[in-house]
Amino acid sequence: MRGVELTNDRTAFRFLVPEFEQELDRIVKEHRYIVRTASREFEALWNDYMSQPSDGERDGGDIFALVEMKLGINPFDVEGDAGLAAISRAVSLAEVTFARMAAAHFHQPEDWVYLDEKLWTRELEGKFFKFVLLQPVNTSANGFGSLRDLRDLYAHGYGVPASEARREKLAVRLYSDFPTKGSTADERFLGYNGDAYWFGKYTTFDTKTRSLVSEIFSSRNADVSELAAYRALKSIEAHVQAVEQAVLHGVLTELAEPNPYFKAVERSRRRTSRTAT
Repeated sequence: MRGVELTNDRTAFRFLVPEFEQELDRIVKEHRYIVRTASREFEALWNDYMSQPSDGERDGGDIFALVEMKLGINPFDVEGDAGLAAISRAVSLAEVTFARMAAAHFHQPEDWVYLDEKLWTRELEGKFFKFVLLQPVNTSANGFGSLRDLRDLYAHGYGVPASEARREKLAVRLYSDFPTKGSTADERFLGYNGDAYWFGKYTTFDTKTRSLVSEIFSSRNADVSELAAYRALKSIEAHVQAVEQAVLHGVLTELAEPNPYFKAVERSRRRTSRTAT
């Protein structure tokens, strides 16, 4: 396309994925530390209170409430919140990495990726990886699209779906993209046990009705277990690595005119220009 200079120089993004992997590893470790430290401290204090002499009127539930008041946290809440936060960070990190992959192919990335000194839109991301690469790739594949929706729900709605329909729709995507089976041997070796849930400990997904079922009470908000969050983070890592392999094949040397990606960039520029005036 006239006026566009693309490069197939692979050295430009040689360190992008290793940097991504290093940062993602930090997110995984921080998530694990937060969840397990909260659980360990809560359990230790609970056991301490339970071992003390009692008049027999207190049960485990009373002690749980007492420990929660003492520490100011509930370990199940910490687990759910930490999972959402870790996934949100990892999704954003992947999006930045995708943009950097594209920017590495332009001599002036601010004109084609970082428009108006901002990260590109999701539309531009999708069109670049579909219409500019020699080997097109869908950046929303491999469950990344459902994790993006979860991140958006957390960032813009505090994890609370605006309607039951949206909750069910997101649940279908998450439970379809990620297995709910028990921990694998590798996961158990790392200390990941328990269930893989997305909407609370007492909410499961019925594969026949394709809807959420609550055993005790209905949890309307997203609430992610440690195991589910870990699987999501590792899935994001594998997805970015798969996108990298597609990018390594290079970009088209002859771009059809008008290429959908560059048309979308021009539309974005015009919208920005009208807004500025």
